[in-house]
Amino acid sequence: MIKFFITSSDQKLAISYDQGRTWVLLANPGFLGNTGARYFTEGNGVVISVSYEDGTLQGNVSRSTDNGKTWTLVKMGGIWSPPIFNGSQFIAWSGGKTWFSSDGLNWSNVITKLDGKDAPPFWETATAYNSKTG
Repeated sequence: MIKFFITSSDQKLAISYDQGRTWVLLANPGFLGNTGARYFTEGNGVVISVSYEDGTLQGNVSRSTDNGKTWTLVKMGGIWSPPIFNGSQFIAWSGGKTWFSSDGLNWSNVITKLDGKDAPPFWETATAYNSKTG
């Protein structure tokens, strides 16, 4: 099922389950941080949303296990890149680290290396994922 999401700065979320023909508005979906950038990706039966608060730059990961109807917040810190799902786990970048999770709730990380050196803490990345080539 292809879903589309639209968010607003006042904590609202609209979801389309029919590729944008009709929309359902959720006034209080249960996630925080959507005053800054917000990104979505899906895998392993979970939808995750990554965002940050404009004022505090507090990073947030929210996860949904019911196709976006309700969300659980996981505060992570930092500004996060758009996440990808590589077929088995979510991957995102923040604070000079590469973050991994199979469920969007429990995360581990490694320091991102650039030419063998630690990436600076402000390191972010643009992402894209091709399911055929990985």
